[in-house]
Amino acid sequence: MQSQFGLDVTQGKDDGGDSLRDVGRDALLEDLRTHAREAYTKKEQELGPELMRFLEKTFMLQVIDHHWKDHLLGMDHLRDGIGLRGYGQKDPLIEYKREGFDLFAGLMERIKSDTLDRLFHVQAVRQEGEHQAPPPQSILSHPQPRMTLNRGDEPATPTTPTQRTDSKVGRNDPCPCGSGKKYKKCHGS
Repeated sequence: MQSQFGLDVTQGKDDGGDSLRDVGRDALLEDLRTHAREAYTKKEQELGPELMRFLEKTFMLQVIDHHWKDHLLGMDHLRDGIGLRGYGQKDPLIEYKREGFDLFAGLMERIKSDTLDRLFHVQAVRQEGEHQAPPPQSILSHPQPRMTLNRGDEPATPTTPTQRTDSKVGRNDPCPCGSGKKYKKCHGS
């Protein structure tokens, strides 16, 4: 509880945690959940609900991004070595599915754990002279830049479609080069 949530559940009990051993498993679990919820509510009141939602989203995306890269690397290593399972008289496909699922389940647990760790350990730092002012809007709402995709050749500029002035030559019409062949057969145009 101390490392994950920053909570000391033995606080106020000068027995070094011995009183926690006497409580049943279900009662202890519920007590720990209550402590974690209270700490989260306190943290949300300290930071404000808007900033807390922003931090939740930011931390979650950072953690997912970091662990997803590691997961993909682990899946590549698994794929490279899965053929060896055949030597052990095991179906490589079934082993790949099973071990891939185990890797994914571990990924989900690490994402939950790291996100909670960051949320519960974030500290609000106030500048001197600042009194419980709301967080600046620039932190909470980022204007989304307009995205344009190009290959990096030149800056993307919006272009208007060009209009055709002459009539379109059909495939079976005579070629405009004057060869007398159909347009689809003429290579001189």
